[in-house]
Amino acid sequence: MDTGAYVCLTPIVLVDLLGLEKLSNAFGLVLLFQGIGAVVGPPIAGLCVFVYAYVCFSVLWTRLPELNDMIFCLTRKFFWSHSRC
Repeated sequence: MDTGAYVCLTPIVLVDLLGLEKLSNAFGLVLLFQGIGAVVGPPIAGLCVFVYAYVCFSVLWTRLPELNDMIFCLTRKFFWSHSRC
């Protein structure tokens, strides 16, 4: 459920932050880093399960970036509205 919202909101947030002129470059970089995370993440999660013998640790570790995104999105309007003239 949260993945669909993430996919749908990515272009909207990129246009809001960078403008329509830079959307294609920014979206390409977002997809690049998502691909790197998709390639590197599962072996690291498997290593965590192997070392700690606890599956929940790897699941919680994969949810930390989402928590970071939520905090950023919730505080972005507050900090940016006070810093702009």
